[in-house]
Amino acid sequence: MKVRLHINITTFAILAGFIAIFLSALEANAKSTNPYLCRCTCFGTNTTVVPLFSPTDPQNPCTTCTRQFCLNQSLEACRGARIERPDADTGTGWEGEVWAKCLRPDSERDKTLISLYILVIIALLAFAALRDRYPTWMEDPRLQGPQSVYRAVVNSPWLQSIGGDRSGGTATGSQRRRR
Repeated sequence: MKVRLHINITTFAILAGFIAIFLSALEANAKSTNPYLCRCTCFGTNTTVVPLFSPTDPQNPCTTCTRQFCLNQSLEACRGARIERPDADTGTGWEGEVWAKCLRPDSERDKTLISLYILVIIALLAFAALRDRYPTWMEDPRLQGPQSVYRAVVNSPWLQSIGGDRSGGTATGSQRRRR
């Protein structure tokens, strides 16, 4: 016995809404748990990434990532490095033998680029899968006229449970009254 699953548009919209809410909650959780990072580079080549788990200013965590912060971490890569003229203004950038840069691993730009890449790949795969069927889909309506579009909608699987017209033609007056 075959079981056919018919989902109407309202059920589909509600399901899509719940999925969107769930994914946005996951995104909000990921934003709150992903720490900012401080990239400390000493002597121009030795780089160490340090997570900023407890920044001094939670509203602006990047103010914690300074050259002095990198030296205070007692990193192996920065052993013997010193700051020649401390810049009290920001404390980031190159100064002496230490460089500090604050970064966020999951930036919106990165997520957008990855999403666009995945979308393009899916579109290319769909095009490759449907490439052979496309000419017939376009040729039938052109040769048969507007009635072919009507028959395609009426004979669609999601309307079969509602009682779509399987004859492929228009319903007569008596057929319309029976519905």
